[in-house]
This record gives sequence, structure tokens and C-alpha cells, in this order.
Amino acid sequence: MKYKVLQTTSEKIKKLISRVRLAKMLGITRQTLTAWINKGFITPLKSNYLPNVETFSTDAVLEELRKYKSEHSEEHI
Repeated sequence: MKYKVLQTTSEKIKKLISRVRLAKMLGITRQTLTAWINKGFITPLKSNYLPNVETFSTDAVLEELRKYKSEHSEEHI
């Protein structure tokens, strides 16, 4: 699985969320989130602050989803 490495600052830590929280925020199941991660739609973070917990940056997730949407919305035109 591909991970981004988080350069930890207190502001970035405030924007980190768990896998369960992200799935709830997106209104999808954890299984769907896992599929999206495996397909590369969303990339989890690894940090020294939370080394054993897979976390996500809300800003990064929004950017990745916007990018995916813009790349794939043209296919349906």
C-alpha cells in the first residue's frame, strides 16, 4: 500500500482523521474506503506522531477526490 509521509506540525495534526471517521464523513463503508485506497483514489498518511495508526489529512483527501472527479468527469461527456 502506498503512503504519504506527513511532516508533522501542530496545525497538520489538527486536520488528521482516522479511517473510520473518514468513511463516516464521506458516507461510505469502511470496505469501500479500503477499495478506494487500494485503487489509489485516496492515500493514507504515516507520521511519527501516530506511528501505528493509519491517518488521513482532510485537506489531502479533498484534493485527491477533486482531482479524481475532474479527471473522470470528462470521460462521461
